[in-house]
Amino acid sequence: MSDTIVKPYDFRKAGTVEEPLARYLHLWGTKVAGMFRERWSHIAPSQIQVSIERCVTQPFKVLVEEMGETSIGAIINVPLGQLSTMLVTETSDLLALVLELLADPQTSRPAPRPLTSVEMNLAQMILEEFTLSLGEGWPQKDSLNCSFQALDPHPHHNRIVGGNDFVIVQMFHIDAAAGRSTFSWAIPRDSLSRSIETFTGPLTVKREGVNANIREPLMSVPVEVAVQLGTAKIPMTELSSLTPGDIIVLEQSIDDPLTVTVDGLPRYMGWPGRVADHQAFLIQSLLPRK
Repeated sequence: MSDTIVKPYDFRKAGTVEEPLARYLHLWGTKVAGMFRERWSHIAPSQIQVSIERCVTQPFKVLVEEMGETSIGAIINVPLGQLSTMLVTETSDLLALVLELLADPQTSRPAPRPLTSVEMNLAQMILEEFTLSLGEGWPQKDSLNCSFQALDPHPHHNRIVGGNDFVIVQMFHIDAAAGRSTFSWAIPRDSLSRSIETFTGPLTVKREGVNANIREPLMSVPVEVAVQLGTAKIPMTELSSLTPGDIIVLEQSIDDPLTVTVDGLPRYMGWPGRVADHQAFLIQSLLPRK
């Protein structure tokens, strides 16, 4: 079991991003997550899972206050009106990914410490791959030529906008052997809105719910659909003694329908089955959106 410590996020200090910009950023972030997962498989001996949170907006000075002394970051230039953005993560999060590259995955979160010169080079390579993913994930026809600047060991001293100006923060969660690492991507809000609209036209919400400018790329984004068979709680002593052939009894009754999640959110209820030689699922009902 991982002993990852998750830092609580103070949602009182953050606000939601207005539609349809939030929808467009979710589309972009979803594609970036897929691109980075694919790129990782080409440079590392292990697999990762990448997910995103719904982006929020907050004053830049609040974001800076939340950065600890052990955070590390970089400026990423996005060619949308020469937009300067900042990527921030904890040193221990980045170090965990570096050790994965070295085929030395940890079973627990490494303690924060200065990175060696070799580790710094590998950390830069990881962030460069992420930067390329940002460009490739751009929802329009042509990708963006995003550029990564040098690693910044003191991102809390950096300034991409004024302290009272708002930034949009998109969080990427990277699940690997040592637990979860988080990249927080901060984008100047006003500059981003203007820059995106120069490519897409006005991002207005029409009655049918999706602007025609973003409908086509939105419909082509792959989403993860998962069926949950059930859950069980067992003592750690029993878990450690499990061997092939043992049976875990789930709390799910055979008379209860199963839940389908879409990108981690419950969406359907139904029953398992088969189609030819494939597992299948019959949708019985839709769950209300939250």
